[in-house]
Amino acid sequence: MRIRRPQILLATLACVFFFPLARDSYGQGQAMIGYAIVTPLGAPVKPLVGFATFGLDNGAGLTQATVFPGQVSDSFILYLSNDPATGKDLGVAIVNPQTVSVNVTLKLKSNSGDPIGNPTVITIPAGGHISRFVRQDLFRSELFLQSDRIGSVNVSSSAAIALLGLRFGGANFSPIAATPVGAISDVPKRGSVGGASALLFSQLAFRGGWTSEIVLVNPNTDGVDIRLDLYDENGSPLTATLNGPTASTFQMKLNAGGAISLGELDANGKRRF
Repeated sequence: MRIRRPQILLATLACVFFFPLARDSYGQGQAMIGYAIVTPLGAPVKPLVGFATFGLDNGAGLTQATVFPGQVSDSFILYLSNDPATGKDLGVAIVNPQTVSVNVTLKLKSNSGDPIGNPTVITIPAGGHISRFVRQDLFRSELFLQSDRIGSVNVSSSAAIALLGLRFGGANFSPIAATPVGAISDVPKRGSVGGASALLFSQLAFRGGWTSEIVLVNPNTDGVDIRLDLYDENGSPLTATLNGPTASTFQMKLNAGGAISLGELDANGKRRF
């Protein structure tokens, strides 16, 4: 019987986070991947402070990373570090918060600024979300045989998007800056969701070994009513269990100077992070 090396198994599980495929990890069911929008309600709109943490339960512990809300723009640039031999790759998660589909163009450049291969164009439907690896998915032929290469990924879109970069080194991952190079705008308003001061978290994952948490802090002198909406890859409501209740939309009031943590609880009812 062939025994898989633990580090190979961990890297495979990390890849699940950026593959929209069903997978059962450690008996925890099919992974659910998507994004979240936090909307302050009422007028005048009051800004919030927040971050998201997601992690992979590898059976021996929880590997985790913390990210801040994504900015909304029509163009970004990210640092790329690639090495197939050591598992280095760049994961990108892109959210289309618009009510129409967008075409997103990704271009690779070397450390000297020269183009690498041809651009890749991805169409994302209204409210949709994708997560892909740069080397393993988007530019496989250009980067698969390249050893220890650095450069940049230049992203442009036909309308403003939100983007998150995650730097992978085998089973380890950490956020990397996705710097807007175009105009920055508010999260587009769709009904009661989005608008001024709304926060957009470009990547969350639940089940399949993954868990996520959103933390919000109210820096204002008055309380703020908040709405949290979860969406899947297609922009449809994503149902998850946060702090006990199971839903795709959560509403709450955050007192002045107060904070709240919204996430899955362990078997003892305690927070995972």
